Amino acid sequence: MAALDAAAVAALLIELGRRTALAGDNYFRAKAYQRAADTLSALVEPLDRVIAENRLCQLPGIGEAIADIVTKLHNTGTHPLLEKLRREVPEGVLGMLSIPGLKPEKVNILHRKLGITDLDTLEAAVREDQLKNVKGLGAAIQRKILDGLKIREHARGGRHLHRADELARSAAETLQRSVPGLIRTVTAGDLRRGGELVSNLALVAEVERLSGPPRVITCGEMSVYLTDARRFGVSLLFATGSSKHLEALQRWAADRGMSLTLEGLRRGRKIIAADTESGNLRNARAAIHRTGAARRAG
Repeated sequence: MAALDAAAVAALLIELGRRTALAGDNYFRAKAYQRAADTLSALVEPLDRVIAENRLCQLPGIGEAIADIVTKLHNTGTHPLLEKLRREVPEGVLGMLSIPGLKPEKVNILHRKLGITDLDTLEAAVREDQLKNVKGLGAAIQRKILDGLKIREHARGGRHLHRADELARSAAETLQRSVPGLIRTVTAGDLRRGGELVSNLALVAEVERLSGPPRVITCGEMSVYLTDARRFGVSLLFATGSSKHLEALQRWAADRGMSLTLEGLRRGRKIIAADTESGNLRNARAAIHRTGAARRAG
C-alpha cells in the first residue's frame, strides 16, 4: 500500500490514544499519542521528507518511541499495538470519548454493562433513563452526558489557545526550512482573533517573489496563505476573518461597485488596496468619497 500522509497518520494516532485510554494503560501514554496526532495534523511539509531526514523528534510532542510508531504507521498503515487494541473494543465505542467530561472508565462501564457501542445508542439510553440505576454511573452521569453532547457539537474540532499557538509556532519554523525566499509568517485564523477554542489553524507567509496570485495551501488542519508584500494585507484579512465577516465585506464592496478577493480590493481593473489589512477599508472609503464628490461636481 502507499505510504500514509501526516493527516492519515494523525487519525491513527488519535485512535491509538483513545484505545490505550480505554484499555486502562498508562494515562500519560494515551495523552502523548493524542498530542503527537495534534502536531502531525498541523505539519506543513510532507511527512515522508521529515521521516527521511530523521527530524520527527524535532516536532513538538514526538520522542523516539512515538517517532518509531509514526514511522510504522506511515510505512504500513498500521501497528501491532493498534491491531491488538482493535480486537478488544468496537470502533464505535471510541466516539464516546469525544464527550467532554466522560472518562474512559465510565465509557467501559457503558459498553460492558449496557452494551452501548456508539454515540446514538448512548444518547438514546440516556434519554430513556437507563443509566441511573447502574453501579458506577447514575443520574449525575446522565446529566453530564447530555450536557457534554451539547458542548461537543459546539466545540467540535477545537483546541485550546495555548496548544494552537504552539502548533502555529512549530509550523512557522517548518516553513522557514521548506519555503524559499520566505520573509515572514504571521498567525491568523481563530488564534489571531483570540478565541479560547481554536478550530481553524492558519498562517500568512510572505515570500520575496510569488508567481501568480496569492494562494492557500492546506496541510492537514493547517492553512498557509502564501502571498507577497504587495498583497500581504488582503491575505491576512482573508486568513483571519470568519466566513460571515468576509461575506459581509464582499457584499459591502459589491454594493459600492467594487470587489474584494485575495488579489485585493478592486474597482474595475484597478487595485485600490491590498498591502495592509486596514488599508483595504480605508482606501475603499476614500474611493467612495472621491466618486461621490465627482458625481456632485458633475
